[in-house]
Amino acid sequence: MKAIEEYRLNNKRYPTIYVSAKYHKQMEGLLRGISKWMPIEVEIDDNVDRWELGRNFSEKV
Repeated sequence: MKAIEEYRLNNKRYPTIYVSAKYHKQMEGLLRGISKWMPIEVEIDDNVDRWELGRNFSEKV
């Protein structure tokens, strides 16, 4: 959790999970579950296959 808070302080936002519009509805429950233990932002992006953890966050952790 410390890494998440440091990321938020440095980037002024929480880590983002990019989700394909095609799978967004199917993953709604999963994303809700993740958000209960880890603050996240979700963005729809058709350039990802199904979903992808924010590029910048995964490089720093």
